[in-house]
Amino acid sequence: MLVKVINDELPNILQHLIEEFIKDPLLNEVVDIQKVTSSIENQRALLESIFSTYLKQEAFEEGKEELENICLSFYKDVDIPFAVIYKTLTNLKLRVIAHVINTLEIKNNDEILEIEHFIENLINLVSKVYIKKDIYKLSHVYPSKFEEYLLFRSHVAWIKNIVDAIKEDKMENFPLGDEKDCEFSNYLDYPESLMICMDANLCVVLHDLHRTLHKNTNTLYLFYTQGQYYQAYMALQNFIGHVTSFKKVVTELYFLAYNNLEENFYKLIELLLYQKTPLFLTIIDFHKVRSLNATYGQTTVNKLLHHIDTQIQEQVHYHEKNTLLIKGTTANYYMLSVDVSADKIERLNQQLYTLTNNTFEFNNKEIELQTTIVTLSLNGFVEKKRDDLTKMMLHLKAKHKHDDHSSYIHLPTEIQELNQWLDASYKDMNYLSQKLQKKEIDVVFQPLYDVQTGKIKVIEALARIKEKNKLISAGVFIDTLYEMDKVEVLDQIVLERLIEKKEFIVQVASTLFVNVSYKSLFDKKYRDSFNKFLKVFKGYSVIFELTEQRLVENIDTIQELHKLYGIKFAVDDFGTGYSSLKTVADLSDKNILQVLKMDGEIVQTIDSKKSTTKIMQVISTLSKELNLCSVAEYVETQDVLDRLKEMDVTYAQGYLLSKPHTIEELLVKKLNDTLNYNK
Repeated sequence: MLVKVINDELPNILQHLIEEFIKDPLLNEVVDIQKVTSSIENQRALLESIFSTYLKQEAFEEGKEELENICLSFYKDVDIPFAVIYKTLTNLKLRVIAHVINTLEIKNNDEILEIEHFIENLINLVSKVYIKKDIYKLSHVYPSKFEEYLLFRSHVAWIKNIVDAIKEDKMENFPLGDEKDCEFSNYLDYPESLMICMDANLCVVLHDLHRTLHKNTNTLYLFYTQGQYYQAYMALQNFIGHVTSFKKVVTELYFLAYNNLEENFYKLIELLLYQKTPLFLTIIDFHKVRSLNATYGQTTVNKLLHHIDTQIQEQVHYHEKNTLLIKGTTANYYMLSVDVSADKIERLNQQLYTLTNNTFEFNNKEIELQTTIVTLSLNGFVEKKRDDLTKMMLHLKAKHKHDDHSSYIHLPTEIQELNQWLDASYKDMNYLSQKLQKKEIDVVFQPLYDVQTGKIKVIEALARIKEKNKLISAGVFIDTLYEMDKVEVLDQIVLERLIEKKEFIVQVASTLFVNVSYKSLFDKKYRDSFNKFLKVFKGYSVIFELTEQRLVENIDTIQELHKLYGIKFAVDDFGTGYSSLKTVADLSDKNILQVLKMDGEIVQTIDSKKSTTKIMQVISTLSKELNLCSVAEYVETQDVLDRLKEMDVTYAQGYLLSKPHTIEELLVKKLNDTLNYNK
C-alpha cells in the first residue's frame, strides 16, 4: 500500500518542485532552469526505483549497496549543482512525509521516521557521488608546471594523495597531519621562500591559509571515514575554496618577486646581511653570446643555452635548501648561498664550471661555450646595498674573465682591495659628474673610407672627456654614465660641440654619423637640443647610430622621429641577432634605415672562422639588395681590408686606416692629401 501511494504521488510531487524552482528568482540567477527541470523529470524513474528498492528491504542497510550503485550511475553524469539536488531531495522528503500522513493517516511515528531516515540516507549517498565528482577539481588546481616552484611543490603531491585516496576509497592512504608536518613548513626557511615572502602582509595570510588547509583536510577525512558524506561534501567545498585562495596568494607572491627579480634578490641579500647570516654571492656569465649568435644563429644558440640552463637548474636543485639561483639582467645568473661552508661552494662552482665550459655538439654543429664564475664571500660587506654589490660583481666578472677555473674571493686582503676599488669607483662618478656639469666634453672624429676608392666619405663623432692635455675615450666611462643615468647629458653636450664645429665638419666629409643612446630619445632636454642641432645641420647628411638591440626595442620612437624630422638611422653592431630581416627591410622601404654597421666581433674573426666570412658576405649582399650602405668596423689588417674589397663592402673603419682625430687635424689631412690609403 505504502509503495503504491508513494509511487502514484511522485509525479505530482516532482511537478510541484519544478514549479517552485521556476518561480525561485535566486535560483534563476545561478543555474539553467531548463537543466534543473530536465534533471528533476529524469529523476522520476530513478526515485521510483529507489523507493521500490527501499520499501522492499526491511532496513536501509540491507539495500545500501544497491542504492549506492543506482545513485552513482545516475548522479555522476548530472550537470546540476549539488545545492539544487540537495534542495530537490529535501523538499521531496517533506512532501512525501506530508502526503503519506494525509493519505494513509499513519499515526506511528516510527514509520514516518523511517521514511525520513531513508531520504536523508539517500541525500548522504548522493553527497558521496558528488564528492567523487568534485574531487577531480583539485587535480586541476596545480598544473604540472607549478612543480618547479618551491612553495607550490609540496602541495602538488599532497593534493594528489588526497584525490587518489577518495577516488579509490582507500582512506588508509589519506595524508593526515597538521601544518607543522607538511613539507611546506620546512621549505619556508629556504632562500627562495625567504625572497618570495618579503611581503609581510601577504605572508601572514599565507600562513593562516596553510593552517586552515590542514584543518579542512582533517575534517574531510573524519566525516568521510564516518560515512557522513553530506558533512564531508561541505568540508570538501571549504577545502577547494581554501586551496584556490592559497594558490592565488602564492601566485601573487611569486609574481611580485619575479616581476623585479634581480631587485628582490638583492633585497634578500641586504636583509640577510643585516642579520649577519654567512652569505656567498656567485656570478655566472657566458662569454661572447653576440658573436655566437652571429656565427651559429640566434635560434640555435638560444636552444643550446636553454639546454644548458636545464642542466644548471638541476645541478643547483640538489642544494636548494641553502642556495637560490636567478637569471639576471647584468649577468646570465646570480646565485646566493646561505649558511654553507666555503668548501661546499667551491665544489658546486667547479661542477658548474665544468658543465658550462665545454664544446657541445648541437644541431650538427660544434659550439664552444665559455663562462666566468666568481664567488664573493659577503661577510665583509655588511652595510653594502644592491648597487654596491652589483658593481663589485661586475668588476670581478671583468677581472676574472680569462681564468680557466671558477674563482673564490674571500681573503681579508681581497676584501680590502675590493672595498678600495668600490671607493675609487664612486670617486670616478663624482669626477664624471663634475666634468658633465662643467661641460668639459669634446668630440673627435674617426673617418669611414670608401673601400673601393680609399676616399673619406663619412666621419663618425666620438665623445671624449677633457683632462688637462689629453682626451679620455668614451669606452672608459660610458658604462658608468649609464649607471649614473647621465648618458643623455653627455649626448646633449655632444650635439652642442658638433654645432660649434659644423663649418669644419662639412668640409671634411659629406656625411656625419652621430651615436645616440636610446635613453636620450625619450629625454625632453635632449630633444630640445636635438631640434636645434637639426636646424643648424639642415641640408647636410646626418645619420644617427643605434645598436641593433636598441633600434628594434624602440622601433615606434624611430618611426616617429623620422616622420617628424626626416632623420635617418644606422644599425650599429648588426649581426648580433636581435633584429629580423623583415624589420630591416621595412625600415629600408620607409627610407628610415640607411646603414648596416657589422658587429666588430664578426669583423675581427674573419680570418679565423669561415662562418664569419659567410655572414659578412650575406650582410654586404643584403645591404645592396635593400639600397643600404654596409660598414665594417675594427679593420686593423691589410688582409681584412682586401677581403672587404672582395665582398664589395661599402665603407671600412679602423686603426689600419685612421685613428680618431680632431676635426682640425682631419681637415689638414684632407687638404694636404696625406692619407696614403694603399700603403
